Amino acid sequence: MKFLKIFLSTAILVGSVIADDQEVEKTDANISEDCKHLEAAINLLGNDLKETYFSKKLSNCCEYNEIVCSEVDGQNHIVTIKFDNHKSFDKKESEAFDELSNLNYLTTLQMVNFMFSTGLPKSIGKFKKLENLILNHNTFHTDIPEEIGNIKSLVKIDLSFNYLTGNIPPSFATLENLKSLNLGNNRLEGPLPYYFKNLTNLQEMKLNGNIGLRGYVPLIPNISNCDYDLTNLCNLKSSKCSSAFFGCSMEMINQTNSENGNPFPNSDEFVKEVNDKPDKGGSSGLRKYLIIALTLVIAIIIVIYIYVRCYRKRYNGKDNYPLNKNYNAL
Repeated sequence: MKFLKIFLSTAILVGSVIADDQEVEKTDANISEDCKHLEAAINLLGNDLKETYFSKKLSNCCEYNEIVCSEVDGQNHIVTIKFDNHKSFDKKESEAFDELSNLNYLTTLQMVNFMFSTGLPKSIGKFKKLENLILNHNTFHTDIPEEIGNIKSLVKIDLSFNYLTGNIPPSFATLENLKSLNLGNNRLEGPLPYYFKNLTNLQEMKLNGNIGLRGYVPLIPNISNCDYDLTNLCNLKSSKCSSAFFGCSMEMINQTNSENGNPFPNSDEFVKEVNDKPDKGGSSGLRKYLIIALTLVIAIIIVIYIYVRCYRKRYNGKDNYPLNKNYNAL
């Protein structure tokens, strides 16, 4: 009987070890698959990142300081990528994003000051569970891909400081989970999509520095933080967040309705939203920029004046020096 107990205990222990080994092998296989796609993308993103990554000689990609791995559903996967301050001149960003989109559990993609050699690729719309898309301070010089609207899981989008052109895609209005949208300091133009009013979770929207944006800002129900400085956007009377320099006239509203996808552009939906008087926030914002501009002009004038005075004094001193020397010799 004693022998039987020892035998059973040993069998259970061995079985447990084998099961653990199988689980480890399964986990290693999962992360190995993720690392394969990540490293394929790195090979397409230029020598700068490639040399930095492969010089580390890591046992797996989770050890790299710009990668975060986490256990999801009992398996280890890449969940965060933060590739900042790298250069890419191979013009293969689209293929790289194709590879990264195979990371089925990736929730955060951050590439700041990356210096892309091409525009923002359309393949970005292939990500399945992405929640945070942070691609600011890059050099895209292209329109925003409509395909971003395919990533329904997005909570935060930051595409600021990218030289992006064209209109804001209507597909953005379908991102029902979106809480924060930053498209500031680009070269965007046109009106905001009419159906932005359906973004019930949107709390923050920054569009500042896009002088080509015009028309009314749709009534977004839960927005609390906004920045529309240096745009031609106007505030509707009942806007929950008013940052534009001026209120909307009926003419502005009608013009916007003819361009922003409103299915009933001639309806009286916004009759009570006319706000011809400048908003308090808008007028003070305009005054603030005028004061800053005036201060800069005065500072420049003072610097030029001081420089001219110093230059003249120095020039006159050099010019008179030989004359003074000859005069003393006499």
